[in-house]
Amino acid sequence: MQAGKEDFLADRRALVASIVDGNGYGDLDSEGQGREGEFIGADFEDDEEFDLDATSDMYGEDDED
Repeated sequence: MQAGKEDFLADRRALVASIVDGNGYGDLDSEGQGREGEFIGADFEDDEEFDLDATSDMYGEDDED
């Protein structure tokens, strides 16, 4: 039973990866890459640009200084 363990696990991982990637489940694909539109971690926060005037128009002034 132990002899085919590695092949069994490899087959199962491939099956799960095909289901996950084929149907777009989760934030990451089977290779750990983020899906389009999914921002994970702080890596993206540094690159974001906020329009403070538009934010102020939509939500009002921030009174918690």
